[in-house]
Amino acid sequence: MADTKTLIEQAYSAFNKRDIDGALALMTQDVSWPKASEGGKVVGKEEIRAYCEHRPYCGHGPWG
Repeated sequence: MADTKTLIEQAYSAFNKRDIDGALALMTQDVSWPKASEGGKVVGKEEIRAYCEHRPYCGHGPWG
């Protein structure tokens, strides 16, 4: 497995490219994602995918 610095760089790169599959591939199944602008969190890859699909900064349109 990649070292922590490399893993974080890869995650930011995927997120910035709107590569949801690439970003999710770097996460564990039980990942917890903060809903910064709304409060709370989503847990798990599928919940994160669903959350991102409706957020312009997170995935509306350009993901995938």
